[in-house]
Amino acid sequence: MIDQPMFFEVALRFLLEKDPNPEEWDAAEWAAEKPAVRVRSFFSSRVESARFLDRARGLIFDYLAKVRDEVTTPEGEKTTALRVGGREDFVMLMRRFMIEEGMAVPEEFKDVIQGDLEDIRSVLRLRRIFNTYLRQAYGFGQWRQGMKPAVRRAFPSARFVRVRSVMDRRPLHAEHEGEVRLKTDLDWWAKYRNDPAIGGFGVPWGPYGFHSGMGQEDVPREEARKSGVSVDGAEGQLEKPLPELNEGLRVSIRGMGPEVKQRLANEL
Repeated sequence: MIDQPMFFEVALRFLLEKDPNPEEWDAAEWAAEKPAVRVRSFFSSRVESARFLDRARGLIFDYLAKVRDEVTTPEGEKTTALRVGGREDFVMLMRRFMIEEGMAVPEEFKDVIQGDLEDIRSVLRLRRIFNTYLRQAYGFGQWRQGMKPAVRRAFPSARFVRVRSVMDRRPLHAEHEGEVRLKTDLDWWAKYRNDPAIGGFGVPWGPYGFHSGMGQEDVPREEARKSGVSVDGAEGQLEKPLPELNEGLRVSIRGMGPEVKQRLANEL
């Protein structure tokens, strides 16, 4: 059902559309900001370095796009290798960047409490940045693909499902886990399921907040009807255009470094 080239292009563009937004705000202050600002911003609580944020965004893009560099093996042979092979590569490269930028010295990383979410040098904090933006990019790509009219004709509804286990489930999410709703019920998905008041992001796609573990699962027309959902004509029930990022996912180059701009030209 999923068109992979379209899916990944949308996910990549979603990530690159975000502008690095360096602010000293903490998580609570960011949560109080308007959803439109948060969706368009690449930020991390109490990070004021635009270069740090731009570097993090660029590395996550490299991972999504599977960017490869030419390398030489110990035997002297030329080959290629992924620039960012995964989350641990991201942590290593971001720490290397912090050293280059004078944000930290190598000895500091040994003394950092690696589970401290408040410390930008910690493994857990850097992993959190990688996981959050990767899931947002995939979540938007999957959601936008599922909202195509042809897909909605066959799968007009979605089920609110748990896609990963978490230590503490949000009561509002646990109460409605497994519920089936029309995909076009944007208020239910964005304002209720992803309500900023419970740590959500205020958009109809996943993730549904930090540590929510919740996502969407397509539901076929007949199964949705048996669940009591009125699906007749559902593919046309859109009262307003689908949420986009800056008019149709056009890539904003405001704030992008030249390296990221070049990768965009090369990869897309």
